[in-house]
Amino acid sequence: MSVRQAMKAPRWKWLLIILFWTAYATCFMKWLQGSYVALITLPWLGSLVTFHVAHDASHGALSTRPWLNELLTFSSFLVVAPPEWY
Repeated sequence: MSVRQAMKAPRWKWLLIILFWTAYATCFMKWLQGSYVALITLPWLGSLVTFHVAHDASHGALSTRPWLNELLTFSSFLVVAPPEWY
């Protein structure tokens, strides 16, 4: 196995990323509507999105395409404020 192949995320990881982003977007919409459950779960889902997507992408571990890793890294800024990382 080459280094390039080793850096590519498996299919289950991509499904997990889609699941987390979908759950986060749904929860965010519910939060905008005033849901208390969403108020409690939104930070947890934000953490999952940040840890599973932005962290792995920032190390180039999700895709063999560098532009996609960079896009996914900066997508976390939709979830957390950039100053929190500095």
